[in-house]
Amino acid sequence: MTTNQKIGGPFTEQVNAPFLDRRQKIFDKFWEVQKQMLESIEKKPIKITLKDGKVVEGKALESTPYSIAKANLKKSLLGDFLVAKVKYTNKVIDLSKGLVDADADLEDPNAETYDFELWDLDRGLEGDCSIEYLTFDDKLGKQVFWHSSAHILGSALEKSYGSYLCIGPPLNEGFYYDSYMGSKAISEEKDYKKIEDAAEKVIRSNHVYQRLTLTKEEALEMFSDNPFKVQLITNKVPEGSKTTAYRCGDLIDLCMGPHLMSTGVAKYLKVYKNSACYWLANSENDTLQRVYGITFPSKEKMDQWVKIKEEEARRYHGTIGKKLNLFMFNELSPGSCFFFPDGAHLYNTLMDFIKRQYKYRGFQEVITPNMYNIKLWKTSGILFNELSPGSCFFFPDGAHLYNTLMDFIKRQYKYRGFQEVITPNMYNIKLWKTSGHYKNYQENLFALKVENQGFGLKPMNCPGHCLMFDSKVRSYKELPLRYCDFGVLHRNEISGALSGLTRVRRFQQDDAHMFVDENQISEEILGQLDFLDYIYSTFGFSYELFLSTKPEKALGEDSLWEKAEKSLAEALSQFTEKKGLKWSIDAKGGAFYGPKIDIKLFDSLGRTHQCGTIQLDFQLPIRFNLQYRTQEQFDHKEEKEKKPKVDKKAEKEKRKEEQNKPKPSEEEVKAQKLKEENEKREKIQKLIEAGKMEKYCSDCWDPEDFYWEEHEVKQGFKRPVIIHRAILGSVERMLAILIEHTEGKWPFWLSPKQIMILTVSEKFLDYARSVKEKLISEGFKAEVDAGKGTLDKKILIAESEGYNYILVAGAKEVEGQLLDVRDCRAKKEEKQLGKWSLPKTIAYFKSLDPEVSNAEKAQNEKGLKLNTLSDVESLEPRLAENLFIEGDDVSDADKSFFEKIKGGEMKLPEKKFFPNIHKWFKLMSKK
Repeated sequence: MTTNQKIGGPFTEQVNAPFLDRRQKIFDKFWEVQKQMLESIEKKPIKITLKDGKVVEGKALESTPYSIAKANLKKSLLGDFLVAKVKYTNKVIDLSKGLVDADADLEDPNAETYDFELWDLDRGLEGDCSIEYLTFDDKLGKQVFWHSSAHILGSALEKSYGSYLCIGPPLNEGFYYDSYMGSKAISEEKDYKKIEDAAEKVIRSNHVYQRLTLTKEEALEMFSDNPFKVQLITNKVPEGSKTTAYRCGDLIDLCMGPHLMSTGVAKYLKVYKNSACYWLANSENDTLQRVYGITFPSKEKMDQWVKIKEEEARRYHGTIGKKLNLFMFNELSPGSCFFFPDGAHLYNTLMDFIKRQYKYRGFQEVITPNMYNIKLWKTSGILFNELSPGSCFFFPDGAHLYNTLMDFIKRQYKYRGFQEVITPNMYNIKLWKTSGHYKNYQENLFALKVENQGFGLKPMNCPGHCLMFDSKVRSYKELPLRYCDFGVLHRNEISGALSGLTRVRRFQQDDAHMFVDENQISEEILGQLDFLDYIYSTFGFSYELFLSTKPEKALGEDSLWEKAEKSLAEALSQFTEKKGLKWSIDAKGGAFYGPKIDIKLFDSLGRTHQCGTIQLDFQLPIRFNLQYRTQEQFDHKEEKEKKPKVDKKAEKEKRKEEQNKPKPSEEEVKAQKLKEENEKREKIQKLIEAGKMEKYCSDCWDPEDFYWEEHEVKQGFKRPVIIHRAILGSVERMLAILIEHTEGKWPFWLSPKQIMILTVSEKFLDYARSVKEKLISEGFKAEVDAGKGTLDKKILIAESEGYNYILVAGAKEVEGQLLDVRDCRAKKEEKQLGKWSLPKTIAYFKSLDPEVSNAEKAQNEKGLKLNTLSDVESLEPRLAENLFIEGDDVSDADKSFFEKIKGGEMKLPEKKFFPNIHKWFKLMSKK
């Protein structure tokens, strides 16, 4: 339902608005009618099966879940029960038939469907059924608890302000209520306590939740004072249908339930946030006030939640980021972050971390265009209409963090067979029409016109990677083909959804796409699970894995889905068994184009985040007609020989006859042309009806009609399956999570402030600066504090600024060419690590790098063994990094090679091309 009009009208803030009493009288009138109707219905015998298998007798509409529990279960359990999970086997009466939920798609458009019903504890059962009782510890129990609590909040808003309630759904944590208050804006200072006090009265009053069925006409009469409810009822409830409302004290709200038995069950309520929003999420409609709340059944749970929220606020990435000078935002580019050096350092280190693994995982880097025809964006469904909203400006430290994260991922890619590609930032709209996204995400695309053609900033990389795959004839020998891309993406999020680094318009992600054969899925997924485990473990995250299976609306053959799901399940089972983990099935939770593995990440506060994903895609290869050769040899000559021989003489005679034919009249030409056009239209219509073709009519972004058509797979070819994979997800969002996860106390390898060098006096500054230059040449971030002040004061400043280590140089240190090394993160008595030489200090800092991944180990094991090397030239790259073959000390490998060269078994290569080997040989000669 969409409307583009303001309907709220004049609003006067008032306590105990007159419509509350009027509405109560109408409810009482209809309640009495419903009561008499229920009393007139025969109470037929029914059978209820409890969770333990016990079957008890009851009567329809008379027996309730609560009465059954009271008669058959321990009384000590009753107080914990919130709602019943009822699965009917035989309804003797169905009072729910024809009921319409007027605001279902507004409160939760993606609500799950179940083969059971959630049932009010005091609502009469309607037939033979099985019953389970849910508590606050159950996910659905919490949902009902917080849905009922939203009604308590709504009651407080109506009583305190006379506001017009709109919608009030439960969330994963808590709930909110939207209401119309004219020009009034809710504020924490003036309103939170007022709302909480009013809600507390509702809770203390312990009002019973009463469910009332209403016809459309009755509902309109009940809510005639609320234009928003009237609009919902008018547009969403068909004539002749019914809906339901619930009452708890003064509140009467349009709702399908179920609810708690009474308001007193939700013992503790807190208002924790508010914002402005639009009715029906349309900026042309009325502005509403959204108030967020949370409730718990015990003070202990509320206190625990408050403590966590206080800790979250203390760790909020925006506050810490500002303090550490990591990034900034500017109103000229809302939703986009500016990273300072340290912020950019973190960002790129994460990225480099992933890329280091790609080398071992068969990925190939591709470079794709930044600009595509507007038809591409129609295909992808993304459309932007701002110049560059939601882009972030990173200050130096922020830029350092950002870039270090990127480098971290990139460094991993080389071990995992990935190849990084750079793709264009802007594509023609035809690309997005081809990909199929244009239909669904048009509102999220930043678009512009170039020479009357529509172009859009890319919101994703996969269509570009498909173009790269299709750039030449591919062979099965190339699979799996792994592309990784760190290109900048733009998505036109609505301004109200922008939130620090967690929701931006400009971002980068460790995006990768694997083109594989169906038989390679399981092995490839196993490699990606190992990849994400390594990355998440490095940061100290724990996680849960879910296999999301075929949804109700899905494309592709059942056999292909079954095979893909089996491959994913096998990979998950093998991986989790090895790691001692478990995985779960998210039934029907897959994407329409293929099943996927969802990863739920847990941070140091126990909060969950959705960052990584592994998704199978059967549809993009069809959309872009991707194919690869399945045979190693495809004999084109043999195919040519099979073609029938052409009778050249007969062909010549035929052409002569055609030339001698009289030319058709103008009318005949027009008739033939019309016939061909009609045949073409009929063919197109048939293809469209069969789902083999799509037509995109010309619009402001594309001056001509565009057709997408599915093509048949050529003989000897096969379509690949695409695996979409991200581990960090958005680097901006991962930075926000890491900031809060670590409180801005970065691990050494990621930190933008690794080392501060201090001196006892100014006369040792030259030594300090020489140490800094050496550390920088080794790839570390080091600074010298040459300012005035005592050493103790400088140490305190360096620690407060977030440096990992402090190196102090005085007379003794300079004389002995040493450094006093201090760990800023250690306990007070453990801060001083000792007086070390610079080589030892550097070696220690290098040891703080992340642990070597399985892929890197495997790559090293596949390489040539040092004790079996026959080619001395292969030592050159190793000796470029170390003094000796296995490090900075002589090993058996060094001795073996040295003796073979001296004995003439191996030849020393030319110094011009192998300088490091000659340097090593000179050192060995001195040993």
